[in-house]
Amino acid sequence: MKRLLHLVVNPATEHALEAIALQAQGPHTRVTVVLGPAVPTPRLPEGVEAYRLEEVDGLPAIDHATLLEMIFDADTVITW
Repeated sequence: MKRLLHLVVNPATEHALEAIALQAQGPHTRVTVVLGPAVPTPRLPEGVEAYRLEEVDGLPAIDHATLLEMIFDADTVITW
């Protein structure tokens, strides 16, 4: 299974959400999104895992160490 990790740090998420939605439709693809500070929580496609970096706002919060593990576990990392 291909693992894609999107790091969304820019509050303008329109293009990121389009790419995430397209990739989430791919067979044998797992898409994970990590939102940075000041990024509004978007509506994500079903099946996409979402986390928030060090903030609690309804999404599971992760720390920098966990983020680093996710980066090394991913096949592709995309930063927005």
